[in-house]
Amino acid sequence: MSVDGIFIAVSFYLISVTGATRQSTATDTVTDTAGPMSADSGSRGGGGGGGGRLLTPRRLLALLAASTALSILLYLRWTSSGAFFGASPRPVFITQPPTPTAQPDTLEGLLQRDFYSREWETCGSPEQLPTGDCRAKRRIFAYVRVIAMRDGYRHSAGRQVHCQLRYENGTESVPALEQLIWQSRWDPQNTGKLFDPVLVSCPLRGGLMPLSVALTPIPCAAADTDLAVDVTPLREWQSSRRRDGFAVCVKGLQLGDEWAGRLVEWIELLRLIGADAFVFYRYDTGPEVSRVLEHYEAQGVATVVNATLPGFQPNYPPARRRYLRAAVWQKRRFELVHYNDCLYRSLYRYRFVVPLDVDEVLVPRQYRTWAELIEHLEVNPHLLQRFASLSVRHVYFFDNLTQTPDPGLPEHFHALRHTERSANISGRGFSSKAFVSTRGALTVFNHYALAPLYPYTAHEGRIVPAQALLHHYRAECPRDLSAECRNNYYRYTETDHSLERYRGQLVAAVTQTLTQLGLGGEGGAGGAAHSEGETSTDRGGDIDADGGHRAHTSDVGKDIQ
Repeated sequence: MSVDGIFIAVSFYLISVTGATRQSTATDTVTDTAGPMSADSGSRGGGGGGGGRLLTPRRLLALLAASTALSILLYLRWTSSGAFFGASPRPVFITQPPTPTAQPDTLEGLLQRDFYSREWETCGSPEQLPTGDCRAKRRIFAYVRVIAMRDGYRHSAGRQVHCQLRYENGTESVPALEQLIWQSRWDPQNTGKLFDPVLVSCPLRGGLMPLSVALTPIPCAAADTDLAVDVTPLREWQSSRRRDGFAVCVKGLQLGDEWAGRLVEWIELLRLIGADAFVFYRYDTGPEVSRVLEHYEAQGVATVVNATLPGFQPNYPPARRRYLRAAVWQKRRFELVHYNDCLYRSLYRYRFVVPLDVDEVLVPRQYRTWAELIEHLEVNPHLLQRFASLSVRHVYFFDNLTQTPDPGLPEHFHALRHTERSANISGRGFSSKAFVSTRGALTVFNHYALAPLYPYTAHEGRIVPAQALLHHYRAECPRDLSAECRNNYYRYTETDHSLERYRGQLVAAVTQTLTQLGLGGEGGAGGAAHSEGETSTDRGGDIDADGGHRAHTSDVGKDIQ
C-alpha cells in the first residue's frame, strides 16, 4: 500500500475510534438525565453491540497507536513533498478568489468598479473544457470588483474590509476579499509606507444587481464614498455573448505640446494595425495634446480618465512631476491602478487589452493586423485557456541611430522616419508587452497578466519574434543598461522597413487629423519622455516579468509559433 493509502486508512480508523468515543459520551449525557445506568448494560441508546461502549484500556492503546502512526506519516509526507496528499494532479474546485494577503484599514484612490462574473471548473486541464469530457458541475460566482489604493501609512494588518451593497430594497454588508496587485520581489526594500494597489472583490449573493457599493472597515459603518455600479457593459455582453477587438491601455500621461503630432501618428498607426479603442489615463497634458485626446474621444475611439494621486501626495502638476520622478516605486504602483482599471473597463467589450506606452508599437511581422496574427496563433489548441496573455519580444529603435533621409516626411512621423534598430532582440521576459485576455486575466501589470483568473492558466505564452516584435522608440539607451547597449544594442544594428506597408494610409490619416485640429502638421516629433514623463535618467529601472529589475528576470513563459 502506498504512503498515501496508509495515511488515508489510518486517518479513517482514527476518526472511527474517536467517533465511537464521542458517541458514547454524548449518549451518556442523555441517559444520565433519565436515570442511572448499570455497569454491564452499555449505553441505553447504544442499540447493543460494541459501538456504544465506554473507552476501554485496549481501545485507548489502539487510539494512541493510531495517533502515533498518523503523526509519523504526517511528518514523512511533509518532509518528502511538502504536501499532505501527494504530488499527482487532482481536479481543483475554486469557490472564491485567492486568500487575501492583507486587509486594509483605509482605502483611497478608488477608480473603477464593475459587475463581474466568471465560470469555474473542477477540470484539471483546459483541454477538457470544450469537449464536454469534464463531468464536474459548473458554478457561477459574481462579484463587484473595486480597484483601490491602500494607504500603507494607516494600514493595520489583519483588519477586514466590508462591502456595503445597496439594493433597491435595502443595504447588505458582506466581508470583502482583497488581493494585492503587486509582487514584493519587485521592491524588496519597501518599508510598507507606500500606497499599494489592491483588487477588492465584493461577493454577490442571490444573483441580485446592486445599485452601488461602499467599502468600510467594519460592517454597516458610515461610508465615505458610495460608488455606482455600472452594469451596462455586462447587459450588452449578455445580449450578444461576444467580446471582439483590442483596447490599448496607456498609463498616466504627462506630455507637452511637442508630442501632439507624434501622438496622432501613434494612434493612427495602431488603428491601422488593429487597435479598436484607447483608454488614456492623464495627469496633465499641454493644450495641443489635450485637443488631440478630445478629438479621438469625440470620435468614440478614446476614453480619457483624469488621474490624481491619493492621500497627501501632490496633485499640483509641477510638484507631481517632481514627486513621480523621485518616487519611482510609488509611481510604478500607480501604473498598475491604471492598467487594471483599463482591464475592467474593457472586460465585456473587448477580447484583449494591450498595455502600451506612447513610444511603443506592437508590430505583426507576417500579418498586417493583430486580428490576423491572433487568428493564426489560435491554430494552437485551446490557446487562451492555456495562457492568460500572449507576450511579444522587445527591440530598440534609438533616436541617435540613422534616420531615413526622406524630405517628404515631416518630423512628427517619428516611427516612419526611424527605420534603424538594434539587430539584437531583448531577452525573454525583458520589457515585453502582451495581448492580455479579458477572459483569462484577473489582474494585469505593465507586461502581461499578473494573476490569471483560472488555476490551470499560465501567466503568459510568448509569441516568437518571427511573428511579432515590440518596437520601442527611445531617445537613447536607459542609464541602467548603458554597458549592455554599448556592447550589444548600439554595436549591432539593422534596417527595418516593416512599417512601410502602412505608409500611404498612415500619412493620409495623420495629415487629415492634424488639419482638422488646426495643428498644420507642425506637431513635434517628441523627446525622450515616456507616457508618464520619464527621461533616460529615470531611476529604478522597470518592472519586468517575475523579477525585480529587468536585468534579473525569470523565464516563465512558453514560445508560440
